[in-house]
Amino acid sequence: MNKHTIFECVKSKKETLSTVTKQTAYYLSYYDDIRRNKTITKWNTSAFLFSAYWLLYRKMYLDFFTYVAFTCVSEALYTHVIKKGILFFFGTGSVTNDISIFFLLTLKFIPSIFYGFYGNYLYFLNIEKRLQKNKSQGTNIIAPIILVMFLLLVLEKMILIKSS
Repeated sequence: MNKHTIFECVKSKKETLSTVTKQTAYYLSYYDDIRRNKTITKWNTSAFLFSAYWLLYRKMYLDFFTYVAFTCVSEALYTHVIKKGILFFFGTGSVTNDISIFFLLTLKFIPSIFYGFYGNYLYFLNIEKRLQKNKSQGTNIIAPIILVMFLLLVLEKMILIKSS
């Protein structure tokens, strides 16, 4: 895989080699770092803050479903195991609430921190795999928008159920 191929994969539809955006330049620079075996970790704030949306936008669908599965499993683990264990050992009170919140936040942030550090590398692995299969690259703005609309619909239904 050469730099021109990477450019074709990460660029927006309007970009050319003479008009590279800041975002595309970021990924091209990161690709150079990987090629020189400098590093595989580089912080990506977008991947950290908006993991699910970032994964869909970058067409990393398998990683998105892995993220969702981890989130569901960790939520179930927290609700059915950790929370009950904390209540058993510490009883009720403010200490129990603090410990519960700590565990919940820790479980929620593990995938976000992971994608913050390793998202770029996973993105390039995804690009390489897609190039081997001759699939189209680029980004997908439609999938994150559909996800947001779906989540808003679910939220609306939850509010309607609660109010009735």
